[in-house]
Amino acid sequence: MRTEPGHREGLCEIDGIACYRVPDVDRLPPFLLTVVSPSEHWLYVSSNGGLTAGRVNNDRCLFPYRTDDLLHHVHAFSGPWTGIRVGDMLWEPFTSRLTPGSRRDLARSVSGDRIVFEETNPTMGLTVRAWWAFSDASGFVRTVHLERDSTGPRELEVGIIDGLRELVAGGAGTGVMQSMSCLVNAYTRAELVDDSTLATVAMESALVDRAEPAESLRATTVWSTGIPEATLSLDPDAIHAFTRGQDVEPTGLLRGRAAAYLLTAPLVLEAGERMTWSIVADVHRSQAQVADLRRRLAGDEDLADSLAREVTESTRALDAILVDTDG
Repeated sequence: MRTEPGHREGLCEIDGIACYRVPDVDRLPPFLLTVVSPSEHWLYVSSNGGLTAGRVNNDRCLFPYRTDDLLHHVHAFSGPWTGIRVGDMLWEPFTSRLTPGSRRDLARSVSGDRIVFEETNPTMGLTVRAWWAFSDASGFVRTVHLERDSTGPRELEVGIIDGLRELVAGGAGTGVMQSMSCLVNAYTRAELVDDSTLATVAMESALVDRAEPAESLRATTVWSTGIPEATLSLDPDAIHAFTRGQDVEPTGLLRGRAAAYLLTAPLVLEAGERMTWSIVADVHRSQAQVADLRRRLAGDEDLADSLAREVTESTRALDAILVDTDG
């Protein structure tokens, strides 16, 4: 495998986190990793980006529950997706279409509770890192760092799209997702809450064939911080518009289809500058929990710092468990 200084296999530090790095992971056959939590979260991820995650069990999924062999293929339509455009050049990091000249690495924290995908595009002079981590209070935290090197013009105009696809509606268990996913999609309703970045993904009603009330009272929640001027779309077709060079229209309500949560924004990066944003998702949330989250997003002036503290607390809790069990 090709390696460069600072990108060799082994122990390293990335963004201040002690990790074990696997360089040039795209040259290896896909393999499965687990990311562990001191709480009830679970996350299984393929080295090529496909993943499934949830809380407690496989009936509380963020993305559809799939077995190892299928997880290696779902990155094409499920889970996170990032697109970056500079002028007429389109870069799709972390996908199966590796850009010539790019380098892709994968690393997991030494504690085992965080994973990061990293890809560098020397032609654009950009590096993007996408972290997955846990917060007991907030759920699943995906934090993306986009860094520019010190070459090229003083300012670089960059268009980005980043988000999550095929979000499972609250109340849809594994059994119905695997046997009647088209019906689950038909019952799905995704909507933005007021003028916030908070979106809920729920079912219009429970799946029943009897003429009786059957409310679905649980929702998947997604929100973001870091790019306040971003356009928000719940429509997965926003990706196709972006890749074709078209404007992405905001979509605050989606019904009858598998939902996405996609941020689109123009950025201007100076030499050596880094931009950071986070997308946070959780599952099986009640109406009261959604209302509490709405109030939190309206009242917390520094969500990024709050998230960082929560993730750090989760790492400390896991380390304490390992110490107690002589891990």
